[in-house]
Amino acid sequence: MKRLMLVAVSVAALVAAAPAAAKEIVGLQLCGASGCATARTGLPPAHEGGPLGGSESGAAVGPSGPADWYRATALIGDHGKTYGRIPFYFLPDRSLLVVPGQGGQTTAWTEATAQWKAALARLAAKVEAFGPPTIERVSLNSKNAADPQSYLDLYTVGKAATTYPKHDASIQVVLESAKRTPWTDGNYVVLYPDDNLLVRDGQLVSIPSSVADAAAAGRSLDMGRSFPWLAVAIAIGLAVVAAALLVSRRTAGGAVRRPVPQA
Repeated sequence: MKRLMLVAVSVAALVAAAPAAAKEIVGLQLCGASGCATARTGLPPAHEGGPLGGSESGAAVGPSGPADWYRATALIGDHGKTYGRIPFYFLPDRSLLVVPGQGGQTTAWTEATAQWKAALARLAAKVEAFGPPTIERVSLNSKNAADPQSYLDLYTVGKAATTYPKHDASIQVVLESAKRTPWTDGNYVVLYPDDNLLVRDGQLVSIPSSVADAAAAGRSLDMGRSFPWLAVAIAIGLAVVAAALLVSRRTAGGAVRRPVPQA
């Protein structure tokens, strides 16, 4: 049940694995669609938290829907020497930091503190961001979903739940893209279709039954896109042609024969 609550997951264990001398941020790297930018000065202090977690980290928030993003790395060390690397993502338009889930931990979404936002914004000014991801495959337990792109809606649909799942039936939803993104890198998304509930990176939300049913069946979550407009258009076209032929035949059959003048 721990996964059913919004949690701020610290990656302190990763930092602790480095030598005890590693006690400061010695570099930041930010990568986007046009390349990478690196900074060795103007860095936030380690106690400021950010992707390292800690008491002074930004506020934990629920997952965000698709947006522009960067892949980032914080270099941890001392006196300019690097002892460890902390990978994370940065969503500039929403000032969010995303630490991907590792080792059974849930992906953490937090607001960037002022110092982290400023440091990352300076790098972002030099690099073009990646755009929202293209989802190539969505697995629902052992089967694939239709219209994979529509399953990004699971990051925006719903409202805060007031209850917990009462049924055991659950479906793990895994979104896949060509490159890892904040929405396709160790994320934990689980659907409880009998309860119309969804867990997304530690946040429990209540979703419409129509969405729960469609996801459970592997159908498109874009209700407009899933409507058979092509089939309807073809049917209407055939009906129009048939009606035109019928009118033409009736007109031909009821034509009045005029007498031919004699020479």
